[in-house]
Amino acid sequence: MPSAWERLERAGVPCRPASREKPDLDDVDAVASATLEVLAQRSILSERQRVSLLAWLRAWSSSFPSSFAGAFGAGAAQVLAEAADGVEDVGRYLKLRRIVREKLLDVL
Repeated sequence: MPSAWERLERAGVPCRPASREKPDLDDVDAVASATLEVLAQRSILSERQRVSLLAWLRAWSSSFPSSFAGAFGAGAAQVLAEAADGVEDVGRYLKLRRIVREKLLDVL
């Protein structure tokens, strides 16, 4: 899972120190696969990682619904539900979601 998580950080999941780099979403299929791999093992994620992943996924799905649906197909709603499971830090989530949305505007 470490390589899948690294892929998601490059795609814009805001868990590492602030980065000025644009999210790398050139290969949306690889990003979707990495997301599913991480979600399959979400029980080992830290709270910070879970909040960051949820903020990124919700920002993507709400601001760019066609792109999100294209990446996850019929399983899009399930991806969001699995990512939300166990997330309790609403304040951090909202701040990260706003940051993610601004970064995604540069690439989607």
